[in-house]
Amino acid sequence: MTAAIMIVVTLAVTTSQSVRVPVVVGAAVTFGFVLLIVAISKGSKAAASKQAAAFAEACVPFGLTHTTFAKLEEKDAAFAAFAHLSYLRTGGKGLAWMARSPAGEPPLALLQHRYVVSTGQTTVQVTHTLAALPCPVTWPPLSLTPEHLGHRIAGMLGKGDLRLENDEFNRRWFVDADDEDFAALLLSPEMQTWLVGVPKWVTFHIGRGQIVCAAKKALKPDALADLVALCEEFAGLIVPELQAWIPRA
Repeated sequence: MTAAIMIVVTLAVTTSQSVRVPVVVGAAVTFGFVLLIVAISKGSKAAASKQAAAFAEACVPFGLTHTTFAKLEEKDAAFAAFAHLSYLRTGGKGLAWMARSPAGEPPLALLQHRYVVSTGQTTVQVTHTLAALPCPVTWPPLSLTPEHLGHRIAGMLGKGDLRLENDEFNRRWFVDADDEDFAALLLSPEMQTWLVGVPKWVTFHIGRGQIVCAAKKALKPDALADLVALCEEFAGLIVPELQAWIPRA
């Protein structure tokens, strides 16, 4: 990269001293910029490879194999189990990587998803990092996301969410549940207390036979263990009675 910059600077100086060969100099300057772009591109690819290797290494202690996907159809196939998560807006197209056990044990899955949002003047990359564990497929959909002003206004209009015993929990979390009886059992007093103390960046989602713990940010490789621990603790606090849950007819 430094060599390319020196070429451009040298040629610029030469141009200021002589205008007898504008075509040659122009071509040389263009070539210098091309070299600069190539150098930047190679640097970006090297950084991406280094990051992928770091994530792969971080997944090893969990018995998982880290995989990236070159083709869209491969991404779609791998992402199929998470396609119901509407906040991952671009579906399989945005799948950056996934880590699973080839043998299915442990049943844990990790993945990172990215998409770009444009505001007209700028673009912002939105990244989610997920940990997922299996649960009974009969469990109805439930999501726990941060309470915000829109939810409070909806509550004033009689369209609020489930209110439980713990006021701190009610202030922090919005409960979106297809079945409030199921939600009331899952969100036991012990679960509510625990959820009050978890990091602000995490959300929880149940449905399609999965418990998903999601971070709306690009976690670093060494932070994957924290995400996995949160998912496992959440699953461990679910009362055993729900394993035999029978959905309403």
